Amino acid sequence: MPGKACVDFRNGIYHIYNRGVNKQNIFCDDEDRWSFINLCKKTKLKYDVVFLAFCLMGNHYHLFLHTPQANLSKTMKYIDERFSKYFIKKYKSDKKSGHTFMGPYGRRIVQTDRYASTLLAYIHNNPFKDRFVEHPADYKWSSYNYYESGFDGFGFINKDLLTDKFVPVPRGKEGEAMIDSEQLNWEPDDHTLAGLFLGDIHFTKNIFENHFKDKTCFAELQFFDKLKQQISSRVIRDLVNSIDINPVIYRNVLIYSLLEW
Repeated sequence: MPGKACVDFRNGIYHIYNRGVNKQNIFCDDEDRWSFINLCKKTKLKYDVVFLAFCLMGNHYHLFLHTPQANLSKTMKYIDERFSKYFIKKYKSDKKSGHTFMGPYGRRIVQTDRYASTLLAYIHNNPFKDRFVEHPADYKWSSYNYYESGFDGFGFINKDLLTDKFVPVPRGKEGEAMIDSEQLNWEPDDHTLAGLFLGDIHFTKNIFENHFKDKTCFAELQFFDKLKQQISSRVIRDLVNSIDINPVIYRNVLIYSLLEW
């Protein structure tokens, strides 16, 4: 599947995320957070990458990136490897393993005209959803306040591309966030095709045609897109049985489909 393939291309826009190994905290204090942010600043200059939004939680991070150059892999290798070295050196007496992150960073190629606004909200609402704060604006370690008020306390976010996609979160009488349940429960995984494309089938086809050498997987993606619309295991089994698919991958497709949907 293309989710394992190289996804570096010019003017790519991505949702990037990673989590601490065994769900351990990777940001234990402000020094850790500033270390990560300073790495982002260095990366911005070194690789000409554009940071559109961010949020640093206790045991994971979210980045919204634009890569004018085809260098996402180099960008994230620079950030994750250097932060991991910093973290291990600082906490070596407390660590039980030699790893900081649970694995390679996760990434999604984002269809901005359809999902930018929702993804911005998802990233910024993380602290509220996890009950760190009563409102996204009360959380220091994200780009929410830069979008809402223009106050930039970090110096590495460029919001020009997404300014019109940002929707402020209203406050209730007690100052708490007024976020409807549908927005709060929105998860990128539910809208991501083949674990890589946060977009519709037409967006995915365009990415394949312009940036992937191997286009044979696109038929599988169309197949999975059909499966994604189904909800019952019976319907999924009937659908799998009705499509002429290579018998070698039939079992894997069926198991994956049942587990996913």
